[in-house]
Amino acid sequence: ADNNKPFPPQAGEMWLQVFARLRDPGQAPALAAALSVPVAASFRRIAPGRKLAQRVVLTPGGRGGGELRHEYAAPLALLMAMAALMLLIAVANVATLQLARMVRRRRELAVRLAIGVSRGRLARQLLTEGLLLAAIAAAAAAGVALFAGRLIVRLAGDPFAPDLDWRVWAFLAAVALGTGLILGWLPAWQAQRGNTAADLKSGPARAGDPGRVPLGRPLVVAQVAFSLLLVAAAGLFARSLAAMFTVNLGFDRAHILTAELALPRAGVPVEQWRVLQHGLLQRVAALPGVRAAAMDLTGLDAYSTETSGISLAGVVSPPGGYNANENTVSRGFFDAVGMTILRGRGFLATDTAASPTVVVVNQAFARRFYPGQTPIGKTFGYDPQHTGQFRIVGIVADARVSNPHTPAAPLFYRLQDQSDREALTLEVRTTGKPAALIPAVRAAAGSFGPRLRVRSISTVAHRLDEMLQRDTLVAQLSAGAGLLALALACLGLFGVTAYTVNARRAEFGVRLALGAGRGAVLRQVLGEAAAMLGLGVALGLPLALAVARWAQPLLPGVSATDPPTLAAALAVMLALPLLAALAPAWRAARTDPAIALRAE
Repeated sequence: ADNNKPFPPQAGEMWLQVFARLRDPGQAPALAAALSVPVAASFRRIAPGRKLAQRVVLTPGGRGGGELRHEYAAPLALLMAMAALMLLIAVANVATLQLARMVRRRRELAVRLAIGVSRGRLARQLLTEGLLLAAIAAAAAAGVALFAGRLIVRLAGDPFAPDLDWRVWAFLAAVALGTGLILGWLPAWQAQRGNTAADLKSGPARAGDPGRVPLGRPLVVAQVAFSLLLVAAAGLFARSLAAMFTVNLGFDRAHILTAELALPRAGVPVEQWRVLQHGLLQRVAALPGVRAAAMDLTGLDAYSTETSGISLAGVVSPPGGYNANENTVSRGFFDAVGMTILRGRGFLATDTAASPTVVVVNQAFARRFYPGQTPIGKTFGYDPQHTGQFRIVGIVADARVSNPHTPAAPLFYRLQDQSDREALTLEVRTTGKPAALIPAVRAAAGSFGPRLRVRSISTVAHRLDEMLQRDTLVAQLSAGAGLLALALACLGLFGVTAYTVNARRAEFGVRLALGAGRGAVLRQVLGEAAAMLGLGVALGLPLALAVARWAQPLLPGVSATDPPTLAAALAVMLALPLLAALAPAWRAARTDPAIALRAE
């Protein structure tokens, strides 16, 4: 390829994707090193004096090289971690209930031991109960996975749902086995610590129930800490998604219809294409409801950019050179899409193929290459020998034309009439809903016969929604994880508090009989619940901040330490579980002393 010209229009330039089938996978590093030599040599021929900033990297190709795999790798890793946390919270919740149940069964287990059952056999029985519980849960999870897995992939925009092969089921079985061992080991451990003689003397199970579940409080604290982490993550992703939908993109997102056009395979000479383009724009602009129409090369919304190396007049390029994005547009493009010229001018009728080549740059270009000065009148080119190739005549406001997640990059706009590129993206700005004009615009383009074909047409708003599909999916899944974690934390605190209140009915009856007020009992129970909540929040907040900082690249538009989000997460985690504990606390305060003492 000729480095003095943009790459795409050159007939001899091509992109290659290489697949290598290796006899020994261990050969990959050696092969990559061997390929680096000819690649570097080719680059030196193409760009003398320039340093190669890339290296040959071989990646496993057995699973394909789809865009979704790379785009969703980091979000899915985070969601997998969130799923693991939800599993831990659920295990802690069920373990708490299992331990509470063991307190109720201690006399039964003592009788078993007294008549000759060994502690090992008793432990095997409890392990079997835990494994059975996990197996039932795994069967339910398998049914959910068959449905939800395909649904999530389709929501991600991939029409091909993955097969749940033996590795998935093996992973599920391993998780179920581990969960069952934990759920069985904790009760078995508690049973091993029991005092058979004391348990036999304890009488009916309810009469001697202690007031606390073994490990109950630590497990509830852990649930609250992990739940706060998930609720905070859900809030941050929701805030980030809202920011993406409300961020100022620099153009009119609500009233633009965009169409990708195609020319015949044989191509159309540049001069004929310019005539065809002008005729199409006139026909589309004359449609009722159309405010303006223009064409560009890369579009506004498709992650499509062209990056070129540039050299500034009178400036020595650093090692590796300067780089900037570029776009080729028709006259009137900035008015058509709602961009604002801040200084200088746009493209005029006097800018023709025979006149000097002019460009319009964005603010990021001016800040990057001309800090503290105006770029109007400055020149630059694709290489050091042609730094007078383009003259800057205007500055347009920054616009996130290729990626709504990141601020605008340095970008310069060329005029279609002064370029040999074929700008084949039609941008139509409407006065009403742009979707209503799709048939009319398609018909206008189709009236030119086989010389022009509409490949796709939709609103910019719809395409932006598609670009934010990953953010939407991650926000939805994290919100579901946060809500489920919150529900589990509320259930855990409710279960421990309810069991404690039920076991301490005699104590509360004595207190009330001796003159304690019902409000004092209510405050005592809620105070104990609030202490568990406070400790869990104190442990979970630093953890949430650390994880949020790690996930900052996945949170465009919002800080990982966003105060409103963290404050809302704290308020939710303190209020809702405390409300869940209110019912058993109220029951404790309403205890009838006579009935409680008579039952004891």
